Amino acid sequence: MRINPRWSWTRITRPLIVAGALGLAGCGGGGGDSGDAGATLSIGSAVRAEGDSGTASLGFVVTLSAPQSAAVTVAYATAPGTATAGVDYNTASGTVTFNPGEVSRPINIVINGDTTVEADETFTVTLSTPLNATLANATATGTITNDDADAAFGLDSRPANPTCLVPARPDGNATAAVVDAFPTAPAFDQPTKILQAPGDASRWFVLERNGRIRVFSVGSPAAAPTWLDFSTLVNAIGEGGLLGMAFHPNYPATREVFVSYTGNPGGPMVSRISRIILDNVISPATTTEQVLLTVDQPFTNHNGGDIAFGNDGYLYFGLGDGGDANDPFNYAQNNTRLLGKMLRIAVTGVAYPNPGYNIPADNPFASGAKCGPGANAANCPEIYASGLRNPWRWSFDEPTGDLWLGDVGQGSREEINRIELGGNYGWD
Repeated sequence: MRINPRWSWTRITRPLIVAGALGLAGCGGGGGDSGDAGATLSIGSAVRAEGDSGTASLGFVVTLSAPQSAAVTVAYATAPGTATAGVDYNTASGTVTFNPGEVSRPINIVINGDTTVEADETFTVTLSTPLNATLANATATGTITNDDADAAFGLDSRPANPTCLVPARPDGNATAAVVDAFPTAPAFDQPTKILQAPGDASRWFVLERNGRIRVFSVGSPAAAPTWLDFSTLVNAIGEGGLLGMAFHPNYPATREVFVSYTGNPGGPMVSRISRIILDNVISPATTTEQVLLTVDQPFTNHNGGDIAFGNDGYLYFGLGDGGDANDPFNYAQNNTRLLGKMLRIAVTGVAYPNPGYNIPADNPFASGAKCGPGANAANCPEIYASGLRNPWRWSFDEPTGDLWLGDVGQGSREEINRIELGGNYGWD
């Protein structure tokens, strides 16, 4: 229980009666000492803890500066402050009467207990309409102090801690070393990405820029046969090539992977997302490619190309601004083009070739018609976020679902962005 005492000092005065000055000389009795002239009333503040239940009395004291030969009365009434009338305390009003010779009288206000953790609360008691006296201090504050502890915070005592101890301060510079996790693995040809299938930590899949996907086991990394080969489809000039891969969220029960690559060898480069249906997930012999989305590339750099499934089950596709120098056509800010954007589409369980993919309902331009590979008449519903230069690599934080993206800069600056729905990340 916490009590905050407050003190009230009352100066007691006695009237000085000078008979000559008041014109009372010769009245007999020598002027008397009843104190009836100039008496004043004061009320002091009061404090009490509220308690956990029921009611309690918060007592105020009204004082009269000197005893009187006649009765003195004064009215009083409560008024709310931070305390709520009828909840924290009960409203009260009435009259205090001083009988002849009395100099103090109580006023008791009922306060109500509770177990709510809250700040101290206040209300006021005000005196008015005195009879046979005047008011010196007419208002007092009643403070109801909180005596409830918040069980959600703090400890009653410090626990014993024999094991969790701060280590000694290092006596020198720390060192770090890079260790080859698989020293017997073969050299790969321009690897662009390495990943594992959902729920399977026994194998690593390595994408090579020329279009091959190779696989090796953790137990025998020296053998890395080709798992899938798109080399006849991939246009690997400039920054192009096999750039991204994502396993179906229900893999391997659903024998599908999705790949991102720049295609059309010998002709104008395009970025492409395809669904690959496998006959076997260990060593596929027969595959079926379903091209879902194609985007024209005006130049051979800033292709982006990473793909991944989010926690929402949709497929995300990062595209660069189309290349050349500093996005001369301002594609990253032009929402009628797919370049310079993070795209989001629904591909799982969607029939091919019609519709091929669907648009998530909360995409910023979801109501529009699907966009083609080049210029379009309206904003593209595939867009999730815009204003990207070259989103080469990015990933999802699994616990939160946040998308963290490294946007390749030019010269001295790079960006790391948390990509949000409808966000614009400033390029061009």
